[in-house]
Amino acid sequence: MTVCVAARCVNGVLFGASDRMLTSGDIQFQSAPQCKFDFVTKSIVVMFSGDANFHSEIYRELRAIVRDRVEAEPHDWWRVKDVMLQYLQLRAKARVQRAELALLRPLGLDIASFRSEQRKLEGSIAERITRDLIEFPLPEVATIIVGVDEEGPHIYTTYNDTWSCSDVIGFAAVGSGYRHAESEFMLSQHAWNTPMPEALLRTYFAKKRAEVAPGVGADTDMFMIGAELGASTVLYSQTTDKLEHEYKKMREGEIGAMKDANAEISNWLDSLGAQAAAQQQSAEQATSGSHGSDENTHSEGSPPGKTDKGE
Repeated sequence: MTVCVAARCVNGVLFGASDRMLTSGDIQFQSAPQCKFDFVTKSIVVMFSGDANFHSEIYRELRAIVRDRVEAEPHDWWRVKDVMLQYLQLRAKARVQRAELALLRPLGLDIASFRSEQRKLEGSIAERITRDLIEFPLPEVATIIVGVDEEGPHIYTTYNDTWSCSDVIGFAAVGSGYRHAESEFMLSQHAWNTPMPEALLRTYFAKKRAEVAPGVGADTDMFMIGAELGASTVLYSQTTDKLEHEYKKMREGEIGAMKDANAEISNWLDSLGAQAAAQQQSAEQATSGSHGSDENTHSEGSPPGKTDKGE
């Protein structure tokens, strides 16, 4: 799989990061010259994880639709949500095309003829074909569609046929490493109004944390959008190298702090063990001393079973 990460910060600036691992069917491979995101407009980026071939099929159509409207109406900025919905509509279109070829063409039908002929089919057959058309399986793809429009900054995610908006929490991640990436944002208490330097660091750190997940590549590509409409750029090696340097420093500090904490806990447990041993020894000595006093009493007094009165 892969990982894609996006985060929002104060003043409406957005950052994104991804690896370069591509998936095609059941094969994963590193694609050195190709990053996992693309600027569909000057203010909107589409990131993806999952089947690269299927995503490319949908995305080519999406780019053409967006480009045509931008050329026809250059001052009418696309809404981020509209781009996301258009992507899902194209996915639904691809399902219909595939399902028609697989299920209807062998029967000499297409979607239009099936609609007109289904009343003539036996009820159970028509229902089964309809269900199979609706549930026809497609390759899995998840996306983050992030950008700035006239309403402000937005982060949308899609997973197959579903979508969600992450504007309020201020971050999102998709791919096999998404849990690790999201945990970094949660632990750092990231919010939509986080200062820009911290958001940039956290976006990079989140991607790096995700590298422990299967299928996440080590290379990192990043971008920035906003805060103004049309303001966007790829963050090149000068930035990512600096972020990598800071990440390594942080990890070294974490490792050192963990060693110190382990030593402190080890010493503390040893001291608890020593205290427990000392208390046990004191208890044993007290018990032994008590037994010794009883024996002395018997030896100095009358033999057991006899009294002075009896003598």
